[in-house]
Amino acid sequence: MATAKFTTTTTRNDARRDGKNTARSAGIERFRVLWLRDGKECRGPWFYSRERAHQAREAMADKYGRAIVFAD
Repeated sequence: MATAKFTTTTTRNDARRDGKNTARSAGIERFRVLWLRDGKECRGPWFYSRERAHQAREAMADKYGRAIVFAD
């Protein structure tokens, strides 16, 4: 008799995806900092505060030159 295989990874991924879709539908804005390091694009974590994202941008700009804040 065959039984369905349910893994915790699948349910975790589904829950994570549902949470992201809920945040997007609620109109929550996210921000990410992008910068170049040795000719390659690097990116920081997602920020939910514009002020925190700009603080991170200033830190990366001081360290690597130019950096931008990307809003999603």
